Amino acid sequence: MRRIPPTERHAGPPAAARWCSCGPPHTVCPAGGFTLVELAITLVVLGIVALMLGQFAGGAVQSYLDAQRRAELVDTTETALRRLQRDLRLALPNSVRVTRAGSATFLEFVPVITGGRYRAELAGGNPSSGNCGSSLNDTMRFGVADNTFTTIGPVADLPDSASASPATFVVIYNLGAGFANADVYASGATTGGNKSVYLKSGTAACESQIAFASHTFTLPSPSGRFHIVQSPVTYACDTATGRLDRYGDYALAPVQPAPPVATARLALDSISACDIFYSATSVSQRIGVVSVSVTRTVNGESVRLYHEIAVDNSP
Repeated sequence: MRRIPPTERHAGPPAAARWCSCGPPHTVCPAGGFTLVELAITLVVLGIVALMLGQFAGGAVQSYLDAQRRAELVDTTETALRRLQRDLRLALPNSVRVTRAGSATFLEFVPVITGGRYRAELAGGNPSSGNCGSSLNDTMRFGVADNTFTTIGPVADLPDSASASPATFVVIYNLGAGFANADVYASGATTGGNKSVYLKSGTAACESQIAFASHTFTLPSPSGRFHIVQSPVTYACDTATGRLDRYGDYALAPVQPAPPVATARLALDSISACDIFYSATSVSQRIGVVSVSVTRTVNGESVRLYHEIAVDNSP
């Protein structure tokens, strides 16, 4: 028997080898690792797991994007309708009118700049006494030509002077279409009926003076009210073009223009359906209602919004 030198008695396997448990004792196996088959199986399993996770995550992400798109669609539609509502709140009583032409519906009204109460009778005392106003004490006269009056109390937001074009008007007792000398549209863009071209104003501590083109007003307001109005506004909803447009800065006309001769400014797009109705007596003789229904469709997603807007018709 060969004697084993001491230097060989405790020598282990090479660093890059390991003992095999399946072979003869003290058999040294080669270094371990993945086979190509094992690697291919691992990649297939990981791919299946990633695909399953992607389906779950993709559905959640798509749902989030759909909800975000719907919310944006509702928000932009609501914003446009609220602007229309704000404009209508300023409409001159009994000035709202609606007409249809082809695929478009036109909503027209006359916005009010400001208003107040005119002096119908002489004041009992001199308005200039104490800290109050000018001493004009000028009443509004009916049935004869007049061109100035003073107000009961100062009026805020009066225009400094008349606008060149389109004209600004003083209107008294507007009852709407079918009433002689009480329809703001009847005389078109000139003085006549219940309106006269506004010229200028002056305001003191207790009253304002309104100057206008000489005109004979025939119908006094039961409440002594007057309005100063600007050029009309039209909202046109056209399903053929898919647009809601706003028109302004054009002249009054007896017949409602469809569309007006003015620049169309986009208020809303992607409209697939639109309905506008006006009832002058839906609530009472003094309150009318404008109903607006708009459907918008973007990338296959549709939303429908409906607004009812109350309009003050007390002249």
